[in-house]
Amino acid sequence: MTNIQKLKLDVFYFEEDGIKFSFVPSLNLCGYGKTKRESIKSLKIVLDVYLEYTVKNDTMKEDLRKFGWKVNVNLSPPTFKTLLKKNKSLINVLCHERLEKSIIELALPTILA
Repeated sequence: MTNIQKLKLDVFYFEEDGIKFSFVPSLNLCGYGKTKRESIKSLKIVLDVYLEYTVKNDTMKEDLRKFGWKVNVNLSPPTFKTLLKKNKSLINVLCHERLEKSIIELALPTILA
């Protein structure tokens, strides 16, 4: 049985060329659509596929470390300062004029270090 850890992650919403985006910088994942609602729905699909793939291929630990996560018994997402150093996409996102930010709760399988 897999233990689950619930984490709260930042998500940024922005628009570019008429397309709405939902971006989770701590995982470097993005959803998009014609509306904010569509971008959120797309992001949920992307997150599901990402989690399924990394669990199935046993690459989640390596992947999260690459994004600056602390991977011990409990997972810890990178700080905002670390994200700014490691994720160049985030800097571009932060430049959008009408940027919105919220928090999503994501259930990740606990990874034993």
